Amino acid sequence: MLHVPSFHIANHRQQLIVEIDLDARSKREYFLLKNASPEEQLTLVTQMPIQLPKLLKPNSHFKASIRSTDV
Repeated sequence: MLHVPSFHIANHRQQLIVEIDLDARSKREYFLLKNASPEEQLTLVTQMPIQLPKLLKPNSHFKASIRSTDV
């Protein structure tokens, strides 16, 4: 997962890369999209805004969509 920084805004000049676990349904969706277009970058987009400090707490969770511009 990658937090998209806004380097032109002073307090958003940071980047965060974390590893996440997907539930079984989301893993299936990911593999379907990845197999359909192996070269396409997939993006995980949160359905609601989330504050990064809350996301980084152990056992935190959030709802998101896996998106591809190719499929």
